[in-house]
Amino acid sequence: MTRELILFAGLHKTGTTSIQETARQHGGALRRAGYWYPVFNDEGEEIANHTRLVNLMFKQAPHLVGLGNQFVWSEPVDTGLERQTLRNKVAMALRDAPRAVLVAEGVSVLQPEELAQLHDWLAGQGWTVRVICHVRHLSSWLNSIVSQRVTAGIRLPIAGVIDEFLRHAGGVVRPRVEALRAAFPQTEFHSHESAVRHAHGPVGFFLETIGFQPGPRFRFVRANEGRSDAATRALSLLNERFGLFHLSGEKNAERFDGARTIAMLYGLPGRKFTLRPAEAAPLMPMLRAENEWLRDTLGPQFHDGSLETAFIDQPVEWRAEALNQFAAALARMPEPVRAWMTAHLDRLGVPEAQRGRFL
Repeated sequence: MTRELILFAGLHKTGTTSIQETARQHGGALRRAGYWYPVFNDEGEEIANHTRLVNLMFKQAPHLVGLGNQFVWSEPVDTGLERQTLRNKVAMALRDAPRAVLVAEGVSVLQPEELAQLHDWLAGQGWTVRVICHVRHLSSWLNSIVSQRVTAGIRLPIAGVIDEFLRHAGGVVRPRVEALRAAFPQTEFHSHESAVRHAHGPVGFFLETIGFQPGPRFRFVRANEGRSDAATRALSLLNERFGLFHLSGEKNAERFDGARTIAMLYGLPGRKFTLRPAEAAPLMPMLRAENEWLRDTLGPQFHDGSLETAFIDQPVEWRAEALNQFAAALARMPEPVRAWMTAHLDRLGVPEAQRGRFL
C-alpha cells in the first residue's frame, strides 16, 4: 500500500501556528477525509506543533538554540536512546495511516545532515513524502521574524537578531531553501503572499493544496498575529539588560522573568513592528542578493518589489491605551528593571510630554 506523508516544512512566520491549531481542533474531520494529523501527549501536554518532535528525533544537539545553534538552552544529555525511542513511538502512532500530515516549521532550519537523516528515516518507514514550503517576501518576513525572536523564546534585542543573521545563519532565506531542495528535491514552494490572499488565509490555502475540502462548520484558526512596534521595542530594550541571553551567547544572570508583566508588554497595541532603515542596513546587501536569487530560482512571485522602501524611519505609535498599559507594566516591575526602562524612555519614543508620569 502506498502511504503518503505530507510535511509542511515552514518557513517560520507563514501561518504555521494557525495551520497546527486548526488541524488540532479538527483532527476528526481530517481523519474522516483520510488525513491523519497526529497530536502527541507528553506528560499530559498535547503537542500539535511537530517541530518539537522533529527536533528531538533528528536535531543532533537539541539543547542548543539560535539560528546558528550558538546558545545553550539546557544541559546537554545523551539523546541517542531517547531519539530512537521517540522515533519508534511516532512510527507506531502512524503505522495505520494511509496519509499523514506533519506541520513542523523547524524542519526549515535543520542542518543538511539532519535533513538527510529525516529523509532516510521517512523512506525507511515506507512513506512517499510530499514536502511543502511557503516563502514570504523578504521585507515582511524579516520584520516578522525579528519581532518574534525579540518577544519570544530566547529574548534577544533587535540588534542581537540582526547579528544572528550576519554571523550565524549564513544568509536569510536562501540557505533554508537550498537545504530543503538538497534533501527533498521535489519540495513544493508556494508564495506566502498568494496564501494570504486565499479566502481562508494560509490555512485555507494549505488545506486546498493538499486536497482537503472543509465542511461548512469548519473553523479556521488565526494565531500569532504579530506584535506591535511598541511591544517589540519595549521588549527589545528589556532584553538588552534582562533578556535570557547576552549577545555573547552566555546566559544573563540578571534575567527578569515577570511573566505577567512581560505579557502586558507583549500586548501593547499599535501598528505592527517595522525595522528602521538603520537597523536593516547591515542586512541590505544580503537581502538584495537573496531577493534576486529567489526571483531567478523560484519565480517572480517570490521577488519582493518593496524591499527598498519597506523599512521606514517612523516614531513608535503611542496611543493612550498603550501608554496606560505601559504604565501598569512598569508599576509591576522590580526597581532595577523599572529604573532601566524609565532611563530610556526617549529610545522608546514615548512622547516627551508623557514621560513625567513614568518617572
